Amino acid sequence: MHRYAKADFLGYYTGAWILHPHTGDVVQVIGNGQGSCINLSDKSSIPLEELDWKHVQTPKLGFRSINNGAHLFYIERHAGRRREKGVIPPAIVVSVPSEILGVYDVLGVRQEVLHNAQLNSQVAKQIFAPSFMRLSDAVKRLIDEPSSVGFALSHNWAVCLGQHKEAPFIIMFKNERVAYSKDGVKWVWDNKDAAALFNEELS
Repeated sequence: MHRYAKADFLGYYTGAWILHPHTGDVVQVIGNGQGSCINLSDKSSIPLEELDWKHVQTPKLGFRSINNGAHLFYIERHAGRRREKGVIPPAIVVSVPSEILGVYDVLGVRQEVLHNAQLNSQVAKQIFAPSFMRLSDAVKRLIDEPSSVGFALSHNWAVCLGQHKEAPFIIMFKNERVAYSKDGVKWVWDNKDAAALFNEELS
């Protein structure tokens, strides 16, 4: 990060999640260290010049699921221009897809989920190293795991439980419902373009 003086870097990235240049772990920038060093959340201190753009740049965002599908989030950049850079709470918005808010209501955990929809270490790790599932495997988990409500299939696609008996499974594209299914095998698509795009990207 030769472009930045240390004070400028800390002004932009303090509180941001980055990749540790030595270990590859996802860590948080804590603050000023001795000399040219910055302090990280794993209690290490590294010289600023050892950081490159690949360690601090924001990866592709979108759907992420954690806790074995108990939480499904849609993550995007804040629409406004902000001073903060990288993967940092003011600049990155973690939201709960509207399609499953009703499911959380039924489970009685809506407020808890909304409270925990934040950029913590668990979500940050999924941002940098996302784990996606195949549709068939995700549906099986939704059937077998009582605590599961949704899984990320890719950055743009996710599958989750529906709110109604006639549509117990939902496929979402970029946070919008595009298909439903009664059994998780045969899907009814809102339009042919969405079906074709899904097959193109995930089949």
